[in-house]
Order: sequence, then structure tokens, then C-alpha cells
Amino acid sequence: MKLRFFALMAVVCMAAGLEGQVTTVKGQVATIKFGLNINSVQSLNGQPPDVSFDSYRFWDDGSQWPNINTAQGYYNFSVTTSWLNMLRQAGVTDVLFELGRTPPWASTNPSNWNCDYSGYGGPGQCAPPLGLNSNGTGSNQIWRQWCKAVGQYFSQNSDILVAAWSPWNEFTRQTPSNAWSGTNAQMVRLAQDARAILLGRGTITATGETAQQVLESVGLSSPAYSRYAESAMLSPSTAGWENNQGEFFQYLATPGASAASEIFALHLYAWSSQKAMQLYSYFRQQTNYPNTPAWNTESSWYGTTLEQDAGSYVKDLFVDLADAGVTRSYWYGYLWYSPLYSGNELTEAGNAWQEAFSWFH
Repeated sequence: MKLRFFALMAVVCMAAGLEGQVTTVKGQVATIKFGLNINSVQSLNGQPPDVSFDSYRFWDDGSQWPNINTAQGYYNFSVTTSWLNMLRQAGVTDVLFELGRTPPWASTNPSNWNCDYSGYGGPGQCAPPLGLNSNGTGSNQIWRQWCKAVGQYFSQNSDILVAAWSPWNEFTRQTPSNAWSGTNAQMVRLAQDARAILLGRGTITATGETAQQVLESVGLSSPAYSRYAESAMLSPSTAGWENNQGEFFQYLATPGASAASEIFALHLYAWSSQKAMQLYSYFRQQTNYPNTPAWNTESSWYGTTLEQDAGSYVKDLFVDLADAGVTRSYWYGYLWYSPLYSGNELTEAGNAWQEAFSWFH
């Protein structure tokens, strides 16, 4: 039976004041975590968001690799700390961290202005880091040291769980700019090195190294992230459109890629929740990894012409994703693009978010 029925029954029960029945109904439904992208900690004016949420995704918020690692051996996590303080205020202890975007000083193509974010931190951020060859060989020490530093930082803030790490954002997207200009073998190497250093798992296809050897290469005897047993490695995220998914399938066919992807990361942007679910279904039908879970790590109607009212879009998306077995979905974003909050009040989407959140909690 469809989860939508149970969710709607929960609403009916609450409206009738039958709280005992709500518990019974909710005991039969799937669960899904409500995740947020927020973008600017300053825009919150020292207050947590006005919506309830389960998890925060670090992306487009001043806490990415080029923002933190501005020179070799130098790491400034002050913005990240501001975000963690906000999350503590909100009572949220779960995050997803995106590792990618190469600092210009570490880029193999530092003059490439066609990369994503060239206007925000300089050119070359879509290129692989220095020390990483096109076939995935090389020391890759700059990336390894970055993974070590960010893992140790979150270990020092162990009340916040990094539930998953992603090596790169939307690496299959080439327009309007370029998110990744490297090879699939290089992306596999980034994912495998990150997994070894942060979580102590796997082997390196291109070099034959064990996870322990990778750890020793950066002076570690155990994973850089202390809560590694509770954490996972996401795949690099792919835009949801069928052509982008085709490129993602080619990546998964690269030696070592599928084993390094403990959870698939999708971005299901669409003009309706129905279309988003069609994209998810297409992904599941085309992949040969039925037992690998998938998260929707970024989506909304942004960039499309909305064909539903905003409230029904939010409700339908979370209900349908949960019904399909997707256990997390991150909204982009709280204040930007498809906002949940605007003009000092919740938007239609924000109010729908709160209602849908109550169905699952």
C-alpha cells in the first residue's frame, strides 16, 4: 500500500485529535530524513532556521575545500565552526560533507575560468589536484592531506556526526559551467583515497595500496575521522537528468568505482515531484546495483518551470521518496532558489515542509 495513504491518514487523525491512532499509523510507514542546504550562515542572523530538519549538507556555504585550505598546509575551519554552532542551537547533530572543488593553488589547471565557482574563489576548481595522474596513479598527497585535516577537524567536534562524505558535487554536469574536468579514473582515486583516510576502508585500484598503507602515507595509524564506524562514503553526486545519469553509469563501470560507492548520491531537480520520481526510477532501472542505497542529496524545482503548487511539491516529493525507500533528501535551499523562508516568514513550501516533517517524526 502506498505511503501517501498512510501519510494522509496521519493528517486526518491529527485533525480529528486522535493522537493514539497517529502512532499506530506512523508505525507502518517508511522513514526519511529531511536535510537542508542553507548557503549563508550570516543570513541566519545568529538564529537557527525556522523549519525543523534532521541533517545539514555542507555545500555552497563558505566551508568548501578552497575556502578552508587556502595555501598548502594551512587550514582555516572558522566558517565551518560557525555552522556547527548553529546546528547545535537547532539541536541537529547529523551532517553530510562535500569534499570537492580544488583550490586554485592546488589545481592542475589553475587558469581554467570555465570551471564552476571561478567567480567565487578563483579559476581551476573543477580540475584534479596536483599529484594525480589521468590514469589514477600518483601520490595524490594534497588530496590525502585535505581528507586528513577535515577528518581530524570533525573528530574534534565529535558531537556532530558526519553521516556521509562525498568526493565531488555534480561531477557529470558540463553546463552552464564545468564541475569536473578530470577522468573517471581520477575520480575513483579521489573517492578511494578519501574512503581510506576518513573511514579506513577499501583498497586503491590504481596503486594497489591498502587502506592502512594510505593512512601511513599521511602519518596516521587509524582513520582520520573518529566516528568512522558510523559514517559512509557517498558516490560523487550526479545531476538527475537521463544524460547525466548515463555519464554516471560510465563512471560506475570504471574499475574500483562501484566498490567505493557505499551510497549513491543523486540530485533530482525537476518541475514536478512526479518527474523527480521518474528520474529516480530511471536510475534504479538502469543500474545493476539494487542493494546499494541512494540518497537525494540536493533537489527542488529550481531551474525548471514549476508545474505544481509549491506546497504539494514538497509534500509529494518527501512522501514519494520515502515510499520508494530513499531515506534522505536534502532541499536546495532554505533561503535561495526554491526557498522555504523569505521575507521574514515561511513560504508556502516552508509551511508544507513543516507539515510533511510532522508526518515522519
